Amino acid sequence: MLEVQTALTRVCRALREVEADDVRFAKAHHLRALRLAYDGLLDEACRLAQVAPEELPDTGPLRRVVAEAHLGSRGWEW
Repeated sequence: MLEVQTALTRVCRALREVEADDVRFAKAHHLRALRLAYDGLLDEACRLAQVAPEELPDTGPLRRVVAEAHLGSRGWEW
């Protein structure tokens, strides 16, 4: 679990850095790759925290918000 939390922290930090960088080459590509990585880590975290897949929306930003809420209610921090 700790490895997934640490990875979530790293990816979140990278997302903030890329979002704040107005001159980054291929910024959209970097953001997309980081969001995909974040989504994968959230899915793994939910599996570890025993969040039932049917409790989450199928895809997109709403899935992220719901997954983050479920994980937060189970004591996860990143």
